[in-house]
Amino acid sequence: MSHELRTPLNAILGFSDIMRQRTFGAIGEKYGEYVEDIHTSGTHLLTMIDDVLKMATIESGRLELFSEEVEFSDVVRESASMIEPLARKKNIALSIEMPEALTMMSDRRATSQVVLSLLSNAVKFTPAGGTVRLRLRQVGRAAALTIADDGPGIPQPALAKLGLPFSQIGNELVRSNCHGTGLGIAIARALVNLHGGRLRIGSRVGDGTIVSLRLPVMPEPAAPGGKTKVAAPSTNTATAPRRIRKADTTRAAA
Repeated sequence: MSHELRTPLNAILGFSDIMRQRTFGAIGEKYGEYVEDIHTSGTHLLTMIDDVLKMATIESGRLELFSEEVEFSDVVRESASMIEPLARKKNIALSIEMPEALTMMSDRRATSQVVLSLLSNAVKFTPAGGTVRLRLRQVGRAAALTIADDGPGIPQPALAKLGLPFSQIGNELVRSNCHGTGLGIAIARALVNLHGGRLRIGSRVGDGTIVSLRLPVMPEPAAPGGKTKVAAPSTNTATAPRRIRKADTTRAAA
């Protein structure tokens, strides 16, 4: 799937971008609009392909997480920086409250993907002029992240389906012309569970949506006779990332 779909898609994106940049000369205004549509649709399709491949890897049990010391506050800052242009374009205020530092053991790439996906969803479904609030804090042995928006909200019957692969909310008030595979939340939930954390979503129509997740700062040791989970790295010697397979983690109820 990766080879057969990505290869022709890369050609579509590459040549349409050359035309967008007018690299070899001017094109008509109407053709310019068509090229923008081609490139936008191709980029969207590439994102969907990536999501499908990621979900397939997770569901097959072949996804490997590499645990290392991660500065969660930096991950949140980087994600907010990437989302800020979209928020500014929609005149959405980003309110961020977090400590200067919050160190934890996790797979940095997966953790970043979760934060970026949840923050992107919040901005995407918040109407122009709205507000998205992010709060990060440490609660006991867990890092607690909450992202709240003042968007249209999600009907209660739809909340049960949210987070299931390829499930989308049909309410036009909620989707607001935003389309996708419905895999964003499903992937985020799976990655959080693989870290031994949990993700919850609360929403009511007209009152916005709150997504909260908790990730263990330092994984607890396994029970006697079981596998040992990742320990905190020594302050004197560098610790190489350790592979964490599905079998090494305890899934938390979402």
